[in-house]
Amino acid sequence: MYTEHGKARASQRGYPKWLIDLAAAFGRQDGDRVVLDKPILDEILSGLRKLRDKGGAVVVLDEVGRLITVWNSESYRRPRRPARHHRRAEA
Repeated sequence: MYTEHGKARASQRGYPKWLIDLAAAFGRQDGDRVVLDKPILDEILSGLRKLRDKGGAVVVLDEVGRLITVWNSESYRRPRRPARHHRRAEA
C-alpha cells in the first residue's frame, strides 16, 4: 500500500513496485526504514547464482504456506496431469 507521496517518489526515482517489494522483503529493519544495502544485495545475488546453477527450483507449499518439499526444477520433469473436467448434472 502506497501513500500518494510514496507513489510519486517511487515513480520519480524509477523504483517499480517489484523492487520496492524486494527491498521490503529482504532488507533489514532500521527504525522506521527497511534498508537493502550492498552487503545484503551481495548475499541475495550469491544465492540467486547458486539457484541458477541448479537450474531453478520448484517449491511445494501446503494451504497455509508451509514448505512440503523443494527440488531442482531441471532434475525431474514429470508430465502434468490434465485438468479434470467435471460433468454437470443434467436437469
